[in-house]
Amino acid sequence: MRTVSLGKWTSTDPKRNRFRYYHLYLTEDLWGKMCLVKAWGRIGQGGRQKLYWPASDEELAQLLQEEILRRKKRGYVPRFSSPQSPTLTHRSGKTRSINAYGPPTI
Repeated sequence: MRTVSLGKWTSTDPKRNRFRYYHLYLTEDLWGKMCLVKAWGRIGQGGRQKLYWPASDEELAQLLQEEILRRKKRGYVPRFSSPQSPTLTHRSGKTRSINAYGPPTI
């Protein structure tokens, strides 16, 4: 099963006891269809997830654009787990660089 991280965001404000995270990623379901997963919650705690099965690449792009704008509006800051850009590794061993704000690059 392939999983591609599209972006991670955090929103912290110790004065308001606010420690939140938001994560968007693509993954395959059991039938091989790609679905968009939105995961959110308090940092260090279990969170919630919502799954979407976009009908087309255009619908997926629209969902991503709306979510990125919504996170920015609500004060979330983009975070990556490493200084490198995220990559997709296929079970065949091939890797691709993934840009969270644009199409995959090879």
